[in-house]
Amino acid sequence: MRQTFFFSFFLSYILLVSGGRRESAFEVQKDSCSSSIYSKERLVRNLKGEELLFIGDSVVRNSFLALVRLLDKKVQFSHFSSKLLGHVSKQTKNLKETKVPGRNIGIWSYRSKMINMVYYYTRTTEDSKLLLSTYVGDKKIHKFSGIIYSNSLWDIGRRFNGHAEYYHGLAEVLNLLQKRLKYVESKVILLGFQFIEINKCPQVNSICTVCNHNIVQDFVREAQQRVVSCTQQSIYFDTLTITNSTAAKSLSSDGIHPGLPVARASALLAVQALYIENSDCSLFHKRNACDKTLPKISSRKILEAREDVDNILAQASLKSRKFDAPRCFTDHVHSLFWNVTFHLQD
Repeated sequence: MRQTFFFSFFLSYILLVSGGRRESAFEVQKDSCSSSIYSKERLVRNLKGEELLFIGDSVVRNSFLALVRLLDKKVQFSHFSSKLLGHVSKQTKNLKETKVPGRNIGIWSYRSKMINMVYYYTRTTEDSKLLLSTYVGDKKIHKFSGIIYSNSLWDIGRRFNGHAEYYHGLAEVLNLLQKRLKYVESKVILLGFQFIEINKCPQVNSICTVCNHNIVQDFVREAQQRVVSCTQQSIYFDTLTITNSTAAKSLSSDGIHPGLPVARASALLAVQALYIENSDCSLFHKRNACDKTLPKISSRKILEAREDVDNILAQASLKSRKFDAPRCFTDHVHSLFWNVTFHLQD
């Protein structure tokens, strides 16, 4: 049974030094969970001499850039607002962006005298496995004291290979990540699948609306928690509780990506958990027993979801002549909308 946590979210506004633009501040504050205890100075103090790795899709990228923004106000983005972070338009001596030749992998590094952070952009679990089994090993990048990771959006959307395949791919990536930890007490923080508001998906975006149906979101989060339960040094970060709040939703521009202030608060909480602060925060947890089985979805819920999706597709077809139903729904073998192997519980 899913546990429900109640959090108080406070919104305030501060004036940015650069450009006079206003940036919303978003804080998580409840019991031992507090994103506000981390100032720039405290963040640098905790990360001094350590190497922090971020790896994953655009959600992880935003968490990385949100911390960079906190550390270096000189960094500029192609798009900047409270709801959206674009690509870096002006690099600094501390922040550099490169790409792996011939591969869909970007490398962003933030290095100063006291703090080092590296981010690898990988769209899917397959991209992450390729990165960790080839490029990272080849370059002999030194081991990391903490890792923040997530892949899900592309796995269940544009590059859909199957819901069960995502489960197995995630397990492989977490095992590879743990091998690159510097200390026995170091951790991998898996960012749980954030809340996606499919009604806010841009225009008629069938992949966004269909592939992120509620039963898919529930399946992915449950799969993530089960995979983490069978690892030694990984912890699940319940980002749903944060991104499902009214305040967080108001700061999301596309219903998919949390706004900059939300991404920053989440990243600060993750760093605290990596370095044994806020260790009792209920947003971070791991189940006591390892569970290697696939999450069970009832036939009734699947049938209801198929009806919902059929209605979504019918409406989208009326609005677009070039409309194609997404693979996550039409693949009757690997999709939980159809596959009988998911009909395990009624």
